[in-house]
Amino acid sequence: MSKVVRQNGVSELYRGFVPAILTLVPQAAVSFYTYETLSNRLKDSKKLHSPIAESVGSGTVAGLVATALTYPLELARKKISVSATPKGRVGTGGSYDNLSQALSGIVRREGVGGLYRGFVVQALQFVPLTSISFVVYEVAKRGLIAQGEEGRDEIKG
Repeated sequence: MSKVVRQNGVSELYRGFVPAILTLVPQAAVSFYTYETLSNRLKDSKKLHSPIAESVGSGTVAGLVATALTYPLELARKKISVSATPKGRVGTGGSYDNLSQALSGIVRREGVGGLYRGFVVQALQFVPLTSISFVVYEVAKRGLIAQGEEGRDEIKG
């Protein structure tokens, strides 16, 4: 860390910060929107009788959709971070300072399909994590709602 600061300045430590935020925010927004939309439709259709099954199914699809829509941004973020190292500058074919450079560099070197190189591995990591997160979210939400309803009953009584 001190070598990076000494050679390139403190700003180099935060090289991937903006791309990370530009990846995480849309990913979270897409996954929550997709989860809530699917979850509400499943509840309305009453096809699944288990809230856990609804959460697992909705969370899995939400994770897959969010990963698919935001993966090129995640790949660009990784390329920016890796290109900060001397070895990375050689291995990536150059240095990327921002998302547009990274995305255009990937497309120029590998074609549009290059934007999804490694997608399956990312999906295998993120989709189960998202699904489990939404199950925990749903269980916690239901527990807090039940606890709040018990508190109201005690106040009324």
